Amino acid sequence: MVKRMEQRMMERMVTDSEEQEEEDSSIGLKSMIGAALMATKDHKVAAPMASYLIRNGSRFHYSHFFAYVNIGSFFKDVHEDFNISADGDRKVFLKSSVTDYIYRPKELEGVCVYDFLAKYSASIGLKFDKRTIVVTALTGAAAVSIDGETTAGAFAFKRKVKDELEEFKNTNLVIVDEVSFASVEDMELLNEKMKQIFDNPWEPFGGVPIVFSGDFAQPSPVGGRTLYKSEHSIVWKDYLNAFMELRTNHRIDNDVNWGAMLGRFRDVGLSTKEVAIINTRVVGSRSGPRERNIPFDAVYATKTNVDRMAINDAIFAKHLENTHSTDPGIQPPMHTLCIKAGNLRFHVRGTRCEYCNMKRRAQDIIYAAVGEAHVEDQCNKRHDPLFNLYYGHPSYIHHNEDVAGCVANRAICEFRGVKLKPAVSQKDFETIIIDGYHVNYVSMTQVDSLLVNMLDGCKGGNEETIIDPKVIYASAKFPVPFTGPITKNSIRTQRRISFEQFPVNCANARTVHKLQGRLQTIGFTSACHDARL
Repeated sequence: MVKRMEQRMMERMVTDSEEQEEEDSSIGLKSMIGAALMATKDHKVAAPMASYLIRNGSRFHYSHFFAYVNIGSFFKDVHEDFNISADGDRKVFLKSSVTDYIYRPKELEGVCVYDFLAKYSASIGLKFDKRTIVVTALTGAAAVSIDGETTAGAFAFKRKVKDELEEFKNTNLVIVDEVSFASVEDMELLNEKMKQIFDNPWEPFGGVPIVFSGDFAQPSPVGGRTLYKSEHSIVWKDYLNAFMELRTNHRIDNDVNWGAMLGRFRDVGLSTKEVAIINTRVVGSRSGPRERNIPFDAVYATKTNVDRMAINDAIFAKHLENTHSTDPGIQPPMHTLCIKAGNLRFHVRGTRCEYCNMKRRAQDIIYAAVGEAHVEDQCNKRHDPLFNLYYGHPSYIHHNEDVAGCVANRAICEFRGVKLKPAVSQKDFETIIIDGYHVNYVSMTQVDSLLVNMLDGCKGGNEETIIDPKVIYASAKFPVPFTGPITKNSIRTQRRISFEQFPVNCANARTVHKLQGRLQTIGFTSACHDARL
């Protein structure tokens, strides 16, 4: 089923006529927050901290980390539960599972982290609002899952600090989730911004207590210097005050043996017997499942964007095979739609920001042979000039449009429909031929907005969310020559282009970076044979 997208792209030529997870992923963070709240209830925390843990120079496995400072009498409260060591002013607390001692009423189980904080604060007599405890995460999807906001948005990473001091005047604690996504540069910027916001340039992070949580067994952040590899990051290493490791993996409750085996896989390696067990799950192996047994809603993990694009395209081709006709006399079904990028333009070479309209031939090449793996903007976001959709199609948002409304980078949604511009109707739809099948398509110039159902976040439900288009400025890789069969090894030339399209990509297949930290019912790893694990 899985073919290279390029092998059949030329057939795409236009004719003339992308809640279980939130519950599981937030359990550990709730436990850590509870500990920090207990620590700060009666004692003003004197200095911020960073969390950091390396054992024998390798990344930790199945771990969440967090830290807090100057915990006062809380030290004796948990003495029996922790192995405690002291090194000057640095105190370290370890426990196999923090959830064993944190008071978590039954009615708080399964709620979002933000709601948990509000109810927990009320239970200990702490007045709570959005800025009492600032709940953030490094990525949009992670922020959505805890009903928080992005760290960059909360602390003005991309804007000047103005009136934030008044807004944050009653802040008692700052939380930064998914810290493994942060680079050294991110941490240094956070430190500087917090000093400005809290008007305290003398103390780290503006003198405000801060909790970091994350899993350093995940892939390194894209770009920038990785925190645990940096030997000279004062912000990360020297501000460490304490840490806790949460050893309990709540995601393997239903299959403890399998989870334990995967833990050994990442930690010390597997025995011959365990390798044989894993190989029984290899598709196409002697005793493994066959390709026909892969569920249609399987999530594919890939190493590269090209592989991701090819698999997404092949799954769409399979959908066409099951639902569409090669007979031009048969009207294509309305549950499937291709959306062509609008207002395609080339950058005029020798100028800074001048663009000119593309001729029809160049546009056809874009739609037929240039996919999202070949189009990248300045923020490293990928865009598909020909976005293929069907009702219920899994997709992900790749911009932080409205984090509070769960429309955030990496958040998953399902396609529900499009809203057409005034005076445009279904009669204006044209057809495109993909793998011989006739499919309805519209241009972005005819579409007002995209209608999706957000699946991530506490606000997930059946309510439709409107996604507006964006003007994209990106670099595109054109195949050379423009005629003849296009393969994986075809030479491509790079051109700067601009166009209008929705900030959404297909999510049947996703790169490993976009899957980390997520809980998937079904996972299928593809094209990772040469990836370093």
